[in-house]
Amino acid sequence: MADTQMRRYELLILTIPEITQDEAEKLRGQVSKIIAQAEGNVISWDRWGKYLLAYPVNDYEYGVYFLTRFEVPNEKPAQVIEEIRHTFRVRFTHVVMRYMFEALSPDASLDY
Repeated sequence: MADTQMRRYELLILTIPEITQDEAEKLRGQVSKIIAQAEGNVISWDRWGKYLLAYPVNDYEYGVYFLTRFEVPNEKPAQVIEEIRHTFRVRFTHVVMRYMFEALSPDASLDY
């Protein structure tokens, strides 16, 4: 698929501070699988690390951040986003505290 037919997104995930390596890999695997099933691509997946939060979330003072960037065909972003949200609500409620999607400009740099 040509890049002009794809939309780019960024997904920031805040997890509990005690997330295990196994749980993190399962989270990454599920998100990647959903994107791949929609004929999309994961551009990057980064573990930013554990940080002190500005305010407690679910009674946690700290959280671990993950950032993934991905692209999906123009006709499928709503479907992919809803499937990821559903997966977080059903399979990862004990791990994922918050998440946020952001649409990226197609010509924007992927550098931080």
